[in-house]
Order: sequence, then structure tokens, then C-alpha cells
Amino acid sequence: MNYKFKVVIWGLGTNGKNLIDVLGTQNVIAIIDSNIEIQNEKFYYDIPIIDFKEYKNKYSNFFIVITPMKYSEIENFLKLHSINKYFILNKSCVNLASFLELDSQAFIQDFCLQQNVLYLVYGINLFSIFLYQYLIYYGYQVAFISFTQNQSLCLKQFVSEEIINNYYQKEELGYTNVCIIQTENNDDFNITKGIPHISCDSLNKKFYSKWENNLRKFRNKHENERVFIIATGPSIQSKDLDQLSYYHEKTISMNSIYYIFEKTKWRPDYYIISDGLAMREYELNKFNSGAFDNTVKIFSDNYLKFWTNNLDNSYHCFRQEQDINNLRFSEDFSKVVHSGMTVVYTCLQWAVYLGFKEIYLLGCDFNFSKNFDSPNDHFYQQVEPHYTFDYETVHKSYEKAKLYANAHGIMIYNATRGGMLEVFPRVNFDDLFNQIS
Repeated sequence: MNYKFKVVIWGLGTNGKNLIDVLGTQNVIAIIDSNIEIQNEKFYYDIPIIDFKEYKNKYSNFFIVITPMKYSEIENFLKLHSINKYFILNKSCVNLASFLELDSQAFIQDFCLQQNVLYLVYGINLFSIFLYQYLIYYGYQVAFISFTQNQSLCLKQFVSEEIINNYYQKEELGYTNVCIIQTENNDDFNITKGIPHISCDSLNKKFYSKWENNLRKFRNKHENERVFIIATGPSIQSKDLDQLSYYHEKTISMNSIYYIFEKTKWRPDYYIISDGLAMREYELNKFNSGAFDNTVKIFSDNYLKFWTNNLDNSYHCFRQEQDINNLRFSEDFSKVVHSGMTVVYTCLQWAVYLGFKEIYLLGCDFNFSKNFDSPNDHFYQQVEPHYTFDYETVHKSYEKAKLYANAHGIMIYNATRGGMLEVFPRVNFDDLFNQIS
């Protein structure tokens, strides 16, 4: 669909690529990226890759969508340069990508929308702008509703730029044949008595209910058992994996662990990817056929086009929240999973959801180069230059996991051979099996 509202995307990482997938290249004017290697590529598909100076000179009429998880520095930079035309992707209460890619065609049917009702959109964000245009395209009566002076000024600007046609202030609102669609959670927002509304929670529930139901059957499946989370650090050895296989230990692994499969008969019980770039690599290498036949695959919504493939019932999607400024540990994996800038954090949340009470980390060396530019970052000796490793945030996520585990009677141990991770108590991997013998 060709929308009136076209954007400039900041960041050609996994979130940026996912957003381009669902918006379509025709709705993205340009891409800003500070990485010189990415800038030198000049184009992503037919979209020009630019720097901030070129944005100011040629594209400043367009809104920027900030896609990286660490958005605060970019937001402060834009404010410093008096740029106020931007949205932050990861601050949206409703996932725009899920709506556009997976559920937009069912949206009208799911919420029983009617032609004789005026739908008032509350909240000014990336999702609400595209939702407005979507409903207008299909012939529905839609307007924005303003509750504050700042909202009115912003909406007035959108009207002048012909992005939207009109808006109402709360005082102008009538009560007949009106429904409010709430796209932001706001403590100051009170639904006017007697007016029906569609809340953020109900929107998300519709978009994610299928995934949630598929995941719910795993809750406490391994209550009071122990599990090994196998990371991909350089300390991983095939003999250790053979040991786990010999004793039929439950295991969870991640990302590029498949590079070691030719050296061991071991296969993980659960395999997790939380990053869209890693999902693209998995898809490209076609490891989804054969290598994981007896493994449950748990992938994020960070690359939604993956879920349009013809997948069997061993694949399960989870909703990932990427607000690392408000780092949390999931109370219910089926509803939402919180990013900690490492897939190991996702694996820890999954292990807790499965009911494991003893969790052992293996191959979690925690000594990456900053930009994954060393072949020694992983056991498979491969440079991954487009990735960065944020030690501070990852360390905080491990501390958050430890606090949650301690409060819920769960023990997390580090059984890695060497490495630099000292958040969790150390145990000797071999001793864990001497006890069994």
C-alpha cells in the first residue's frame, strides 16, 4: 500500500530492516546510518543511504523513525540540532510492524468496524498515523482527537502537511456513533463516559493472541528440573555437548550454534533467536530443514517476513519488547519478552517460563570485541562486523535476571570454561556429572 506518510529511517540494523520490510520501500524516502561501511553501500534496495548532513539538506521535510534500541543518544542529538520531526519505534505501545505485516487485513473484521461510525484515534505516534491512513483508504470515517494544546499543535501541523484531514478537541466531541481507538497509554487519559473505545491492550491482544496461545502450553513443562543454556562463545567444545547428550540433559541454545553440529550428535531441545539479522542468517543457510527436526524453535517478532513462510508447528513466535531504558524480566513469556541486548537474556526468561529451577550457562564467555570484529568472539571463528556488543546493558540484564531468579527460588550458575562473566556463581562443568556417576 502506498501511504501519504513517508519516512526516513534512522538505523539499518535489524529493526530498521524489519520496518522497511513491512512499510515497503515505496514508503521509505532514505536511511540514515552513522556506520561508514553501511554508508559506503549507497543504497539498500533502491533506498538511498545518507548521513545526517544530507538529511538536513535534502530530506528535512520528512519525519525520522529512530529504530535502534539505544535511542536516547540519537534523540538527544536530534534535539540538539532542533529536529522535532521524529518518532521512536521502540516507544510505541502497539507494534506497527505486526499490524501492517500480519494483521491489517483482519483488523476491520476483528474489531467489527462499521461505516456509519466515526473512529477517533487518540495518540500521536507512528502506529496511529499509519492506522489513520489505512482506515481512510478503506473508506472509514476517521479523525484524530486532541486532549492537550501540544497535541493540537502537532495535529495542526499534520493537517497542513496533508498527512491527516482533520481532528477534534475533546470539547468538540459529540456522543453519537463515535468510537475512540486508543494507541497510547496515558495516565491523564480518561475515556469519556458513554463512548465506546478500543484500548491498546485489546489491540495487542488481537495481534499477539495466536502466538500467546501457542506458547502457553510450555509453561512449567519442566518444573523443578535443571537446564543448560548453550551460548556460542569460544570456550564451547563439542566434547561438552556430547556429555550433555549422553546424560540426556535438557538444553536451550541460540543463534549460530548450528556451526558445531557437524562435530557432535548433540542437538538442543529448544533453539532461540531474538534478533532479526540472526533469523535472516538462519533462513539464508536453510538450517530450518533437517538440522533441528526434533528441536522446538522459539523466534522473535523482530523479522516478521519470516513468519509468512510455510513453517511447521515446531516454530513459535514471541513478542519482544525492546525498551532497554526500562529493563525488565518477563513474568509471562507468552505475553511479552524483554530484550537485554543479548539472546542469552531471552533464553533465561524462557528457561524460567518452562519451570526450571537450576539453570547453567555454558559458553557464555562475555569477552566480545566491541563490534564483533574479531574471529575469536565465537567458537566458529567468524567476524560479524554489523553487530555491536553493549557490555554495560548486557551486564545490567544479567544482574536483573539474577535478582529475579533469587526472588523466585531459582538458581543460575555459570559453568563456562573461563570467560569474564562473574555475575552468577561459578561451578565446574565436569563436577556436575561426577555427582551423577
